[in-house]
Amino acid sequence: MSDNGRENDLILKPNEYCDLLDKTKGTVSLLTGSMKLSMSASDALVEFSPEEKRFVEVKNQSDAIKKFVTVPENFYAILYNPTKNGDFPRIGTSNITPELNIGKKIIIRGNKNFALFPGQMAKVIKGHTLRSNQYLLVRVYDNEQLDKEKYSIGQLIVIKGTDVSFYIPTTGFEVVPIRDNQYVRDAVTLERLEYCILKDEQGNKKYVHGPAVVFPEPNETFIINEEDNTPKFKAIELSDISGIYLKVVADYTEGEDKNKKTYRAGEELFITGKDQTIYYPRPEHAIISYDGKIIHHAIAIPNGEGRYVLNRKTGDVKMVKGPAMYLPDPRYEVIVRRKLTKKQCELWYPGNNDVLNYNVPDAMFTNTISGNVINIDNNTYATFSPSITTTTALGCSTGDILSNGFVGQDNATVENSGFKRGNTYTKPRTITIDNKFDGVVTIDIWTGYAINVVSKNGNRKVVVGPQTYLLAYDETLEVVDTNEGQTVYLKVNNNKIDDLVTVQTKDFVNINVCISYCVSFDQTKKDDWFSIENYVSFLKDYERSNIKRKVKEFTLEEFYNNAADIIRGCVLPAKTDKNAKLATFSNGMYVSDVEIGDVVIKNQAVGELLDKHQKQIVEKSLAISTANKEIAVSKELSKIRQEKIDLDYKNAMHEIEIKNKTEAERIRSEEEIARMKEASEKATKEAEKNLQAIIDDIKKSELNRLKMENDLSVATQKELDKLEADRQKSYTDSVKKVIDSISPDLIAAVTTSSHEKMLKEVAQSLSPYALASGEESVADVVDKLLRGTSMEGLLKVSIPEKTDKKA
Repeated sequence: MSDNGRENDLILKPNEYCDLLDKTKGTVSLLTGSMKLSMSASDALVEFSPEEKRFVEVKNQSDAIKKFVTVPENFYAILYNPTKNGDFPRIGTSNITPELNIGKKIIIRGNKNFALFPGQMAKVIKGHTLRSNQYLLVRVYDNEQLDKEKYSIGQLIVIKGTDVSFYIPTTGFEVVPIRDNQYVRDAVTLERLEYCILKDEQGNKKYVHGPAVVFPEPNETFIINEEDNTPKFKAIELSDISGIYLKVVADYTEGEDKNKKTYRAGEELFITGKDQTIYYPRPEHAIISYDGKIIHHAIAIPNGEGRYVLNRKTGDVKMVKGPAMYLPDPRYEVIVRRKLTKKQCELWYPGNNDVLNYNVPDAMFTNTISGNVINIDNNTYATFSPSITTTTALGCSTGDILSNGFVGQDNATVENSGFKRGNTYTKPRTITIDNKFDGVVTIDIWTGYAINVVSKNGNRKVVVGPQTYLLAYDETLEVVDTNEGQTVYLKVNNNKIDDLVTVQTKDFVNINVCISYCVSFDQTKKDDWFSIENYVSFLKDYERSNIKRKVKEFTLEEFYNNAADIIRGCVLPAKTDKNAKLATFSNGMYVSDVEIGDVVIKNQAVGELLDKHQKQIVEKSLAISTANKEIAVSKELSKIRQEKIDLDYKNAMHEIEIKNKTEAERIRSEEEIARMKEASEKATKEAEKNLQAIIDDIKKSELNRLKMENDLSVATQKELDKLEADRQKSYTDSVKKVIDSISPDLIAAVTTSSHEKMLKEVAQSLSPYALASGEESVADVVDKLLRGTSMEGLLKVSIPEKTDKKA
């Protein structure tokens, strides 16, 4: 049913088309709008199924009617199965399907609007706009439409945004999509210190460094960085204390002229920051990694520590001492650890469970000397030697700390768009040095102790504290036996050794004597200190023999009363020279002092008799001592009384003597004062006499000075009077000369001139008044006003003269 409700009528609007099947002929024609068609019973509407590649009958007209293919400006369409003559359907009529190029496809650029013949398909694609860092991958599918010599079917071409900003392919080319409706691919933009890796179909790799825009070749793909899932990699930053381990996988040559160097496949390289601070991988290099880490960092070895380094080729183990930042070369060197046996742990580090658990896991730490378990938690330690703590070389731990002492590379993201500042303080980078037990076995030797270091080649040396000694890999410590057990620490100063010696006196009495020896070792003979395996037993046996032989010369009473002196004299012979050294044993040991403890008689009955005898002797000695003290006290009292009388007499005589001396001094002082007073009075009178003469001389001098001043004043006045007279005379003469020089004519001329000047000024002043009166002239007014003055008649005198002059 059509839209207007009438059956079998097909109405197509503009820009619409449909396919009509003639069931009797089997032909399919194309109907394009706008048009109206009455369908017969043999006509059926069909549509072409691209999946099945055949025409399928459509029951509903709306499903059969389709719109024209519209290709706007800057778009293009891919037309599948084009006509052989290149024609397009006519509009508004029925089109017979022409012969099609089945399997072919052509590119139609916009703007274009057309219908599809039955069996044709079209896909409209927007033209490809490219930025400078984008590209397209284009495949040649028909070289007959192109230059056959230049292009081949299946050939891939990269269209770069740096060459073309907008691209529409021509027939023969097709743009390979990334996925549905996505064609434009992004190139890799590399900044400085970045690089990318391109791998071709043959497995060859190419490394490109930034800054750059990288376009792959058609047969190349980018290797993706697994850390951030991008094709970019960071250049490897190296320093003087870090390096990278490489394997040469292909022969290559670098450098020029004299610096030219060839590397062969199979060689191993270790490049540090001293050789190259920034490392970019190259195709001839393969990086050898350990536990996923590629950078080898130096190991921090503090002062007093060390690390064992094994040479992989020779097997030699050397020791590197701190302070140092040691960077082992992985081609030849490996950091090794030394494991100690249980006995070594117990002897070298007594009381340290950490050492034992590390070297002998799950071992029970037992005191070898006493046979008792040392309770670390309750602080019950052995007292025979210093408890030494473990010391090791320490590894640097910034970032990821590895088991081999190396540190992984630190990565940082830097944004270069501008400066960013915050309000919080960024703490400085901190490292933790805590690689316990990784380094050289270290022995801390305390003050007054020594160890004997023995190597496997037979060399030995004695080391005296206080100091820290680093054991070489083949060195061990010699064990010293004592009556209390074994130890490796020999106490060389003030070593106290206790012994209980049983001696027999001349009268066959057995006595037990407790003796303590203070033993030291001669520093000049330290190479012999460990020559005797058990120096304690040796000393005890030696001194016991001497003491027993010496005590045999004394009776019980003699020895009992002088036991300390006898034994000290036996152990410490009297020295003739105060500065002479004590006698030493073959191992350099000598007894510097001896202390005698309890002296106990083994026979109880003899001991009781001796005690009773000693008691009686003590009682008598005390009585004698008391009597002697009383006599001594009496003597002292008498002596004190006599001394007191003598002292009183001396004091009295001394007082008299002092009194006489004082009186004599007083008399002498008074006589001296009288003599001084008399001399003073005499000197005063003599001074007054001398002073009077001086006063007379002064008076005479003053009178003479006054006279001289008066004379000078008179003379000065006379000179002034004379000068004044001369001045008056000179002035008078000058005036006379001036008066004489003035002639009568000069006086008359001067007078006339002054009168004329004055009359002129008066006339000018009074002329307004004369004009106002109208009856009197100016001369009359002037003459009237000057009457009674010294100038009266002056006008009359002047005017006639002027009249005469004019006449």
